[in-house]
Amino acid sequence: MKYNKYVFYVLAFLQGLVFYSAVAMLYRLERGLSASQIGIIEGIHTILMVVLEVPWGYLGDRIGYKKTLLLCNLLFFISKLMFWQANSFFDFLAERLLLSVVISGISGCDIALLDNSIKPQERARVFGFYRMVDALGCICSGLAFTLFFKENYEMAAFATVIAYLLAFLITFLLKDCESKREKLSMYGVYKAFMKQKHILLLLIASALFMETMHTITVFYAQLQYERVHITMQYFGILYIILQFFAMMSGWSGKFVKGFGKKKLTLLLFFIATIGCLLLLVTTSAVVSVLSLALLVLCNSLYLPLFDVYENESIGITMRASMLSFYAVIMNGISAILPTCFGLAADISLSFVYLLGLIFIIIAIGLFLFWQYICERKV
Repeated sequence: MKYNKYVFYVLAFLQGLVFYSAVAMLYRLERGLSASQIGIIEGIHTILMVVLEVPWGYLGDRIGYKKTLLLCNLLFFISKLMFWQANSFFDFLAERLLLSVVISGISGCDIALLDNSIKPQERARVFGFYRMVDALGCICSGLAFTLFFKENYEMAAFATVIAYLLAFLITFLLKDCESKREKLSMYGVYKAFMKQKHILLLLIASALFMETMHTITVFYAQLQYERVHITMQYFGILYIILQFFAMMSGWSGKFVKGFGKKKLTLLLFFIATIGCLLLLVTTSAVVSVLSLALLVLCNSLYLPLFDVYENESIGITMRASMLSFYAVIMNGISAILPTCFGLAADISLSFVYLLGLIFIIIAIGLFLFWQYICERKV
């Protein structure tokens, strides 16, 4: 069991090697899809993923995490084969439907098995490193595309197939854990969730914070670059720089030791507030890049911290099922926020940052209320 974390590190790196990610949209357009068709596919993909989340988590608890991950990583590999060979709307739709099954299946099971494979005091460090190697895989795939595949999208897709085949084979090295406690029914898991429904405060706060950070740094960074007159030739370099800040999640454990979980969370929320304020008022290219880097840094350090919070809150054997309940709630919130930001962007980019500030302030209030309830229960 103690070697599981190293297997998970390798899996995270390999599954971060999506060599076509920089041109995923262009690849689909080149194969004959329209932008509206891509939007329809993504909408169906998101809905199915949310619907399957809890059933997959429950199944994972029943049949074992390793079996679930083996099945999902096999389907993950097949989905990459389908993407590589896809040439029509229905081909790409089938690939995305299969991917919905895969992501909802892996979600919860990977963190549940990883958490059961480590000591509680290792959580922040191990979860942080797990996030970091995934970001490292993204950086390596981006560099590889620039160096080897920029003239051949199909070869980039094929290289991704190889990486995911290796990930499937390496999954066999995982050791499963068998709980000695009685398994609960789905209704039993729901009752356990309702006994600690104050966790909703943390889930909503985290969804608001993480989706705000993700949306601003991924979807609106390029618009900010244009706003401060950064030319497109630097966009690729800036993307790689921001990804290096995403790798800081590996240091989350050290920051937790230095500050404590509550103080670190509030510090990250405060820094993110400053970052949004700077983006709201600045006309400087340097300040814009530094502000976006701060937001990426805050998100990367908070992700493993949230993993710790949610795993510490689970007191039942059906860990994957409970994590799936959490994921459904957060995905529901995360699905709404991009639309809110889109409406704000139609008015002005400044309104995006103003809305981000509002969401972060709400997140701080909800987090403090959750902490207050937890402290009263002790």
